[in-house]
Amino acid sequence: MDVTKAVRAILLFCIVTKIIAVDVCKHEIIDKINKLNPRTECILETNSALGCITYYSATQRDRSPGVKCVEGYVEPPCNNSANAYVIVNYDNPSTASIQQGYKQYEEGKGYIKELDSSHNIYHLFYLNIPKVYCYHRCAYAANITDGWDFGAAAVAIGTQDQPEVLKSIEECKKKLKVAGIKDIVDVNYCTK
Repeated sequence: MDVTKAVRAILLFCIVTKIIAVDVCKHEIIDKINKLNPRTECILETNSALGCITYYSATQRDRSPGVKCVEGYVEPPCNNSANAYVIVNYDNPSTASIQQGYKQYEEGKGYIKELDSSHNIYHLFYLNIPKVYCYHRCAYAANITDGWDFGAAAVAIGTQDQPEVLKSIEECKKKLKVAGIKDIVDVNYCTK
């Protein structure tokens, strides 16, 4: 009987530890981003001005089998908020693309609060790098189902091969690494 209780206690501890450790914003990463980028403003306007974007780089675990590319856009902001959309395109032409909508709120200093259709809250911390969405996304709750902590670089579709954009992507990846976001890799990008 005591062995059973001990096993249950150990399993419960492991589950709770995993829940606490997964998908939570790490203050040390946020602090480093703020130090690297102390005065970023007008993120929603900047992102909207890029138009349709494609993800160019992301953390390794964001590479999903069967995904051809990921694109998105931010509508023009109004009163420091905007609608944003991410579209996942698949390798298999018979698999329909999936679009996920978000409501984004600019909180200042490169910080965007994002809500999905289930009202889950995500936190985006942007680095001010020209021609690139360069950011870290995280959540404070362990019950979030749409994503996890990650870093990413996205660029306007059609610009991904321009030398100045490639230079900005490299700067983004370096700064994300300095902030503590490891394993940033290039992903297949959309070209339409």
